[in-house]
Amino acid sequence: MPSYRDIILGNPQLGMPPGLVPRLQQALHGWQRRGGAPAADEGSLPLSRDPTRAEIAASSFVQREADAGARPNILELLLKGPGAASQAINVFHGSPHRFAPTAKNVLGEFNAGKIGTGEGAQAVAYGHYVAESPRVAGSYQRSGNGAFPVLKIGGRKVPDDADWIPDAGDFLEAQGSQFGTLSGSKAKELALSYVDNPKLKASLEALSPEQFELSLSRGNLYKADLADESLPKMLQIELPLEKQTAEVKKILERSGLVSGLGKNAGLTKGDAIYNRAVQMAGSPEAASAFLRDLGIPGVSYLDAGSRAAGAGSKNYVVFPGNEKLLKILERK
Repeated sequence: MPSYRDIILGNPQLGMPPGLVPRLQQALHGWQRRGGAPAADEGSLPLSRDPTRAEIAASSFVQREADAGARPNILELLLKGPGAASQAINVFHGSPHRFAPTAKNVLGEFNAGKIGTGEGAQAVAYGHYVAESPRVAGSYQRSGNGAFPVLKIGGRKVPDDADWIPDAGDFLEAQGSQFGTLSGSKAKELALSYVDNPKLKASLEALSPEQFELSLSRGNLYKADLADESLPKMLQIELPLEKQTAEVKKILERSGLVSGLGKNAGLTKGDAIYNRAVQMAGSPEAASAFLRDLGIPGVSYLDAGSRAAGAGSKNYVVFPGNEKLLKILERK
């Protein structure tokens, strides 16, 4: 039976610093001696299946041992057994666009050519953004997130870059805060209110209301598997080099990317390392390709709701060229 130490260090979902492992072993062993399942030996403790005790032990342990690398679901994952440590994790991706089906997946696949066409700003790194939290991903699902409704006149779509397409807020107000389609007089009136060019306005006014159609989609929320083998190689944005995984440290040190940083190299955080790659490669797109070729498949970082605590759910950016690491399972 694998020891707790083997399971913890072999599970990249936990992000557990090696120094915390002995304290976790001691805490769990003490809990078992106080009423949990009897331990076979100190190095290989059997996993209890009592969820009530698990919740109590996990809560108590995390409160005492809170650390930037600790995750609040440590014991929950351990109780799923050694097999859970090697499974892919579920992540979510929100987009106003619907992925086209492919020969490999009727739900579609991530496409590097579509990067930057959704709601995200590519603020952390260049690549495919996915989140452990469906709520976080859902915030990028709807076209109302800073995007614009689709405007059709006479059945023909007006180009997205036209500066007289109504914004999402005005559409929702005219539609009674509902997504969907707005047509006829309301659609024409709303579209004309954005037109400044007198000639264009006169031309549109001459058209019948039935020619105008505005639509705003709820978008799509995708659930996907993120391959587990990629997780230990992810560059963690908030962590300094000295707290990155052994795989990442080895890759970076071998690449020369962190050479020249001197004795403070170990304190250089992941975001600074990525920015250094951008400077060396010339652009975020080139930096992601550079790191991918080194063996780093992407980056990870805590989402906005988890940063204050220093632990919780994460977002991931999978670099272009690594689309095979993401398999879409569901579309909502």
